[in-house]
Amino acid sequence: MDVFLNLSKLKMVNLGFNNFVGELSDSLSEMLNLETFDVSSNRISGRIPAEICQGSGISRLQVLYLQNNRLKGFILASVRFCSQLFRLI
Repeated sequence: MDVFLNLSKLKMVNLGFNNFVGELSDSLSEMLNLETFDVSSNRISGRIPAEICQGSGISRLQVLYLQNNRLKGFILASVRFCSQLFRLI
């Protein structure tokens, strides 16, 4: 995921259905212009970064697709500061 950090104007990441394995990086919150993030139907494990929309995090995130992975933890605790979020699957 860190490979995208230098793409400051990136608005959409669609990596669904790719059999990716690993965890979501805490640096996800540094993708400030991101509006849509889809990693559905992979083998992502671990937790959703709690900092995803906090502070200077992703304030524009509107769509977050995480379904069909191996995530754990509380989703609402991680996305409660995502004020623009209208679709969470």
